[in-house]
Amino acid sequence: MWVDTAAEDLLIQSYRADDASTAECHTLSPAKAPIPPGETVIRIPKRMVPIIRKACDELDPGIR
Repeated sequence: MWVDTAAEDLLIQSYRADDASTAECHTLSPAKAPIPPGETVIRIPKRMVPIIRKACDELDPGIR
């Protein structure tokens, strides 16, 4: 996971979800819309939660 401070984005490298998981995301999405072109569903392992928190704090330190 990386922080692009200029664009204020998180960049995440992870596993692409399989077709069944992607289909489930379509049905669970509050928007009930297909995933737009150029986007995908990724899986984030639980072990990455502390890394994500650290990156979020770096991107927006005043959030807590």
